[in-house]
Amino acid sequence: MTLLRGVLVFLFAILLNTPSKSFAAVNALECVENCSCNYDGYETPNTVCIGANFDDVIIHVQKLPFMSNLVIQKTPIYHLKKLPELNLAELELSDCTITSIEDYAFETLQHLKVLNLDKNLLTEIPKLKRSMRNYRVISAKHNMISKVSPDLFIDSQIINVDFSHNFLTDIEFLKRSKSSLESLNLSFNLLEQAYFSNFSHLSYVNLTHNRLKEPNSVRLMGLCDIVTLDVSHNGISTLDALNLTDSYVKHLYLHQNRLHSNVQLNFSEYKQLQELNLDDNEISMIPVLPTKLQILSLSNNKLDGSKIIFPEHGLRKVSLSGNALKTFSENAFINLEKVYIINLLNNNITSIDLHIYSENLVKVLFDEKTKLSINGINYERNDGRFPKPQHYDSGLNFFVFKIDEMSYL
Repeated sequence: MTLLRGVLVFLFAILLNTPSKSFAAVNALECVENCSCNYDGYETPNTVCIGANFDDVIIHVQKLPFMSNLVIQKTPIYHLKKLPELNLAELELSDCTITSIEDYAFETLQHLKVLNLDKNLLTEIPKLKRSMRNYRVISAKHNMISKVSPDLFIDSQIINVDFSHNFLTDIEFLKRSKSSLESLNLSFNLLEQAYFSNFSHLSYVNLTHNRLKEPNSVRLMGLCDIVTLDVSHNGISTLDALNLTDSYVKHLYLHQNRLHSNVQLNFSEYKQLQELNLDDNEISMIPVLPTKLQILSLSNNKLDGSKIIFPEHGLRKVSLSGNALKTFSENAFINLEKVYIINLLNNNITSIDLHIYSENLVKVLFDEKTKLSINGINYERNDGRFPKPQHYDSGLNFFVFKIDEMSYL
């Protein structure tokens, strides 16, 4: 029994020491030319290669028991053939002039979780593995991709996909990622339609700089976890372009489109919306706002200041900068009891008397040429006759004051 116990102790000691010995041997390996090898520490060995010989790098990595992160940049590869077995967690092959990838090129990379193929010359993404179960992140932005294998995400648990800055015209390849996908960036493509149904965990969608301007171009059906939707820079002229049935978007970005107020824009059905960016459109009147909205940006539009009067609402931040406003209704913000930031910069207002009755400290940003009066009390720079606000910033030109203290300031 004593002998058996001694043998077991000896074998256990060997098991404990094997990894450190393996990495001790690795430390003795000479790093590939034009590479920086870091094997200090057991858990996160990594290598960064810029302009190295690709074959030499792969041979070197094959000798390693495990590598956390392999980065290869500016290394001409052209056609990426099937890779040998490599124990990698993350792999970057960026700016390597890759024009094509062999089917199942990553089949033997069983532990790979993150793949980066940015800044290459790819026109197609084939099936990379028979099972993508271990993959969590894939990025292939800044290529020329117009086709993605419909089987790319079979059996996948992918969380983050970034195929921005390509030539994609459809999103059929995403259908097999419904159960896991959380973040998607397809900005700067050629999409004319984007239909998402029952992506149970999708929370971030970036579709900016596409061609999504026709009715029902963007359809989000049953996306209960959706938080952010960016459809800016698409040429959208009416809200008919969006169909967000049972999708509870909290942050909606519609700036740099062609929205107008021929018919008043109505966002009341977006019941969970908290932030709405409508900058750089052609809007001439305040839209109908959802009840939970807290942040509204209407900068660089065509608003008529004399007609601006916000209804009772819980808005906290309002930006109306860059609208060339000359006049402004004194009651514009009188119903906003929770507002604490009002941006009136870059307008043509020479004098303005605002009535504000907010429960918060209020920051008002306005042009230096503008004479500001709030609740009948004037605020001008360098004039000691007028009461001082709690805070004045001459650089940004704003006042901060508390409304209920105005009477005795």
